Amino acid sequence: MKRYKIAVRFLFDGFFIVNAENDLNARQKVCDSCGLVLGGEIHTTLPDEEINWEFPIHPIMSIRSARNKASQKQ
Repeated sequence: MKRYKIAVRFLFDGFFIVNAENDLNARQKVCDSCGLVLGGEIHTTLPDEEINWEFPIHPIMSIRSARNKASQKQ
């Protein structure tokens, strides 16, 4: 049995709906106040009446590369 290192990317594609004065302010609010932690949930520090979001619960997965670990230096 061989060991392989598989590089994977998970992509969640969704949107935030933000109350803001303009698009620059809306972008800044999302950058500063929204996030996601693996094993957790999408979160925000903004009040509920100021923001909402819609993201799928399952990401798109793509395999980026596969390498035999025996052929790499440890």
